[in-house]
Amino acid sequence: MDKSCESARLLSNNDELPDGSSTLSFPAKQSSRHLFITICMLLGLSVVLNIVHTVGFMLSSGFGVAQPLLLAKVGPHLTVQTQWLQTSRYSSRNDTERDVHWDNINYDNGLVAVPESWARDRDLPMGSVFPWDNTKRIYLINAYHAMHCLKNIYRAFMEYQESLPQSIAPEHIHHCLDQIRSDVICHADDTPRVTTSDMRPVTAECQIRTCRNWEALNAWTLANPACYRYGDPEVEDEKESQIERMKFCPEGTPELEVVRKYFNKGKEWLPAEEKLWSWFEKVPKKGV
Repeated sequence: MDKSCESARLLSNNDELPDGSSTLSFPAKQSSRHLFITICMLLGLSVVLNIVHTVGFMLSSGFGVAQPLLLAKVGPHLTVQTQWLQTSRYSSRNDTERDVHWDNINYDNGLVAVPESWARDRDLPMGSVFPWDNTKRIYLINAYHAMHCLKNIYRAFMEYQESLPQSIAPEHIHHCLDQIRSDVICHADDTPRVTTSDMRPVTAECQIRTCRNWEALNAWTLANPACYRYGDPEVEDEKESQIERMKFCPEGTPELEVVRKYFNKGKEWLPAEEKLWSWFEKVPKKGV
């Protein structure tokens, strides 16, 4: 690791501000007893009112507030240290190479099936019933929805750049842009990006940051498969039933036998091994 790289992370309550003060520092002035009691009473009242408001909301809506569940927590590996890159294979100047890497992004396993009891323990609203096991409910993990949106936006850009007809409705792209905007505001990542003193400064050059462990999250989703595959939306979205999108149960899962019986297939049938759909089945590219 380059020694010039500097570590960065989200600010904590004990971090120092640029002026040297703590984020939790207060004036050291001596308070009177009366003022102290008044402040305590006001704080107590504020806590009670907030509790009442929160409970009232939960009761009226029927479930708790949506929040991250830290599903990627595998032992101590909730977070990883990674280096900010100004360029990557996803921003390659080789159009064909870049397009292939974006096409290879697979977010199918972001749709998971978990036991209904698991969802209730976490105050989640009940998702749709998993067709191969009615004791499980289906959810889409938010990070994978973001990947779906980014891939759609890139595909729209690729088609525009190559003067191809747009295969994704503008309303879908607008939705994706708005969802990513909303995610950025929700996460409010306050990691300070270091600046350079160049004539044309860049930020975060060679900087280390703390990230959620994507590999651990991915492993969790693969361990809780909803057997889903997005496929070609121009074909799959037009079908009367979406059940065929849910047939890709991995080998070794109990649901695979149920799927084989439903589709009248033998014990040798492994739907998860079927070829993944690619953009390039409809948009051939040189070198692919």
